[in-house]
Amino acid sequence: MQNFFILISPRARRPRFIRRPAIDADRPEARSTLGNFLARRGLLSDAEIEYKAALRLSPQYTPAAINLADLYRQLDRDQEGESVLRAAIGASPQDAGLHHALGLALTRLKRREEALDELRRAAELDPERARYAYVYAVGLHSADAWASSPRGEEVADLFSLLLRKRTL
Repeated sequence: MQNFFILISPRARRPRFIRRPAIDADRPEARSTLGNFLARRGLLSDAEIEYKAALRLSPQYTPAAINLADLYRQLDRDQEGESVLRAAIGASPQDAGLHHALGLALTRLKRREEALDELRRAAELDPERARYAYVYAVGLHSADAWASSPRGEEVADLFSLLLRKRTL
């Protein structure tokens, strides 16, 4: 099996490399995992390259899109994160995680109504995931939108149930 080397510290005095099997280079999971590894080590521009490579290999690979958007959040580049998430939703419109991540990004961008729409969509797409309902309920509460939301009463009931069960 051939190996390829990935430069992980191009600006250092002594560059460091990671040896990776070449077979992994064509798998979005491997590229995204490497991006996570690099991001944890503070090599954010290298992580960005890996996440983008994963998305080129598979635009439907949700973890790479969410990780890239989160990286942009860390770099205070939420507008770019929004673009990444919207493109990923175009490829996987039924993925609740993408809608949830987009809702959070829009919240940080102070676009409350759009954020609530995305958070609601995430909760609808994956009603078994308590976190999505919880974040949507908190968003409605923060926006004082309980009464005006068509689903406000339902979300309030769900929020109360979640708190009683402590399943967050």
